[in-house]
Amino acid sequence: MCIVRRAGMRIARGRTPNRPIELALVTLLTVDGDSVARMLSDENGQFLLESPLTGDFVLWTQAR
Repeated sequence: MCIVRRAGMRIARGRTPNRPIELALVTLLTVDGDSVARMLSDENGQFLLESPLTGDFVLWTQAR
C-alpha cells in the first residue's frame, strides 16, 4: 500500500513496488476507503490512473 499525498492530485502514475508485477490490480482509494479508479498494470508493472476527484488518496496494489 502506498499513501499518495498531493492536494489537487488527479492522476496516479507509477510502477508496482520492488519489482514489476504484470497484471497487478491497482486501485486508487479515497482516504475514506472509497474506490475512485482501478486498472491492471501492464507487462512492465506500469499503471496510469485518473480520478474525477482531487485530494489525498491511497494507492493499493494486489498481485493476481
